Amino acid sequence: MSTTIEIIPVSTTNITFGQVIDLATININNFLNSIGVNQPIVLSANLHENGEKYIKPI
Repeated sequence: MSTTIEIIPVSTTNITFGQVIDLATININNFLNSIGVNQPIVLSANLHENGEKYIKPI
């Protein structure tokens, strides 16, 4: 499954894709725990060029 997430900055912050994924993982797991889902999930992403050439894992 593929999902595209667009991030629109409102201020300049030096942050990596990895940090976004890490924070999203924490927030999703906190939400799931709050509704009684205690199975943690792990988010992952890979960078690709427009031509779908594999770049590197995040």
